[in-house]
Amino acid sequence: MSRLAVDQYVYMLDQSFDGNDEHGLIAALNSLQDGDWDQPVRGGSRTVANIVGHVMVCKLMYDHYAFADARLRWDDKLGDLLPDFEIDPNLTIDGIQRPPPDLAPTRDDMMSWLHEGHRRLRTSVDRLDDAQLVEQRKLNWGGTAEARWIITVMIQHDLFHAGEINHLRAIRQGNDRWAWEIDP
Repeated sequence: MSRLAVDQYVYMLDQSFDGNDEHGLIAALNSLQDGDWDQPVRGGSRTVANIVGHVMVCKLMYDHYAFADARLRWDDKLGDLLPDFEIDPNLTIDGIQRPPPDLAPTRDDMMSWLHEGHRRLRTSVDRLDDAQLVEQRKLNWGGTAEARWIITVMIQHDLFHAGEINHLRAIRQGNDRWAWEIDP
């Protein structure tokens, strides 16, 4: 069975997540300074931590519905889903997006979970052959879509949020301009 297309999708998943330039999600996260992680920009309400939680949860949900048994729900406990990680037993999938302050996971925890979510999704995609890319797969909000559409959405999702994180960082750091622009 052919794997040329699957190999390309795996490559693009890896590049959008942890590529070696400024476009990838991890590169955007690596550009953060103190305070950029958990402080919203003026007039905003979401933090980079909120966005990372959202991205991680989406990786897990899309993977679980498209490539596993599709029983995961937003109120399931993260500890049941990620048993190899130390997670507060009361923290739910939805709760990681905006946890109460006393349950807020650390940045290191969230980065570990983000990497694990990516690893799971990548492994599921890597198990496919090219013919399976056009098979209908379940979506977490109901309905189905071709596997290639789901994979493409997850690639785009990392890139979208990498751009969002870069923009929030640039506003917080006061360098939200193109490199060739002259300071006013």
